[in-house]
Amino acid sequence: MHKRKSRTAMITADMIVAAVIFVSMVSVSFYYMSYMSRPKQPLGEALQVQGLSIAEKLANNVSWTVYKLPIIADSKNQSYASFEQYFQPDASIDANSLAILDSNSNEIPSSFSENTLIWTANISASKNIFYLVYTENTALQARTYATDLSASGLWANNSLIKVLFSSSGISNINFGGTEMLGNGIYLGTSGSPQNNALAMRAKVNYTNGLSAKVYSNISKIMVKSNTAFNPVLNFSSALTNYYNGSANAFSGTRQQFNSILNFTDIYSALSGVAIIGNNLNISVLNTGYREVRLYNVTEFEIYVHSGDYSNATVERDMYLNPPSVVIGIPAQIKGVSTDNLNALAALPYPALKNAFSGSTNFNLSLEGANAASIGKSIPSDRDVRVVRYPATILGRLGNTSDTYFVSATWLGGDYA
Repeated sequence: MHKRKSRTAMITADMIVAAVIFVSMVSVSFYYMSYMSRPKQPLGEALQVQGLSIAEKLANNVSWTVYKLPIIADSKNQSYASFEQYFQPDASIDANSLAILDSNSNEIPSSFSENTLIWTANISASKNIFYLVYTENTALQARTYATDLSASGLWANNSLIKVLFSSSGISNINFGGTEMLGNGIYLGTSGSPQNNALAMRAKVNYTNGLSAKVYSNISKIMVKSNTAFNPVLNFSSALTNYYNGSANAFSGTRQQFNSILNFTDIYSALSGVAIIGNNLNISVLNTGYREVRLYNVTEFEIYVHSGDYSNATVERDMYLNPPSVVIGIPAQIKGVSTDNLNALAALPYPALKNAFSGSTNFNLSLEGANAASIGKSIPSDRDVRVVRYPATILGRLGNTSDTYFVSATWLGGDYA
């Protein structure tokens, strides 16, 4: 009896051990089968995280900054005005990137020369806002504009006036098909002047330090000299009236009027020419021409206009009380440059993969943009994960549009 009981106990223990092993193996098998049958979510999540990381790295790599600097012109007059604003860019500013925007951030034609920004615009009798935009450490193409100003040699023309310069001054001023000069304008110059033509302004330089400027869309000529001089302006005898503080008509030969200050106008019912300047001492003599003399001046304006002298008074007020200009602090606008994105896309894929994704293959594109995609073509036979990453496209003028990077990632060896 005793031996039989011991044997029964041993068999029962073996069976228990075997049962435990069997159950454990079954449990492991079910766990493995369950693991193998589950969707590969952990891998997918890893690829999604990698996709977002790649998009973020690439966005930082192709982003740039556009600086937008406000220029406030406070004017007492409503007029079409020319602006010459001093601006000296430091070494980091790309001079080719400089552009002027209006108050609605629309680009308007401008020129940049001799550390001076030049543009023309309609302004109101209030605070008028413009913007200067630029980039740093770039190599952009200079902006080009089609304007009404054309200038070469001795000519400077716009849609309103045609001006012919000469060695002694100005030979012709044609306004609407009518010649305004009688015997030319003598500026005391000599030698053939040099015409420095830009999109918004032609500057004619003489060797004695005198220059004359003609602007786009404005019927005026600005004359300036490094030293005082005494110009003589001979206007057409078809201009029958003059203004010296009151309206008058020419009536007799050798009729002369002296001590006219700052503004006079020689005109007819159809058109006229105003002479405007600060601290001017003007005399008018009626000879075969309408002879106007200025004494000991360094700068003045010739303004050609339609109708009588009253059409020149706004220009007079603009000259004598010009807008006060204040430059503000530039705002920094950051976003993606499509040019930078295209340049990056042109690099070899192995270098891009090594820099941005490591062992993961990728393709990245920018929704709604005319830009190349970066990376490999997306395969159809692999587990590919696609994520969208917010981005802002930033143009060189500070214009922005919101979109997304589309980043696709997958595992596997490289392929053609």
